[in-house]
Amino acid sequence: MITWRWIDERRQPDPTICEWGIGGMSSDFDDIPGQRSIQQQLATAAAVVAELADDYRARAYRDLDEIARALAALRDDPAHADGPLSRVFNLAHDVKGQAGTFGYPHLTMVADALCALVQPLAGVGEAELRAIERHLALMRRILDDGLTGSDEAQARRLLKWLASPA
Repeated sequence: MITWRWIDERRQPDPTICEWGIGGMSSDFDDIPGQRSIQQQLATAAAVVAELADDYRARAYRDLDEIARALAALRDDPAHADGPLSRVFNLAHDVKGQAGTFGYPHLTMVADALCALVQPLAGVGEAELRAIERHLALMRRILDDGLTGSDEAQARRLLKWLASPA
């Protein structure tokens, strides 16, 4: 627990004087006029995340559609792969960062694998295109099936499928 000692009557904390303990933050801040309690702030943050979660799948599908467009660009013109590969990486990185927050750890795992696949690539051949397609197909499947939660056996099956020959 953190307990602040106040410098003056305006209740300004002195950051050089505090006591540390176990159990969370003191509610001393709760009685500062005009300040919301930490519990109120956490409740507000949880409500915002819940609201964003409601439309996360739709946003994730849009990101996957963008990855598919970048993949099509790679197929159409593999000689100019830099832009589309960068787009695939950036979108997969966004999915990786967001999916776990909204309850899709398996989607995070596959998006991370896609980032690792495309980041070192300077160009693409048929094998790389197929690998990107498999990652994209698996991410769509995870969303289609609403695969949330952190079932480790399921995660191993997904990775095994991803690593298997096409």
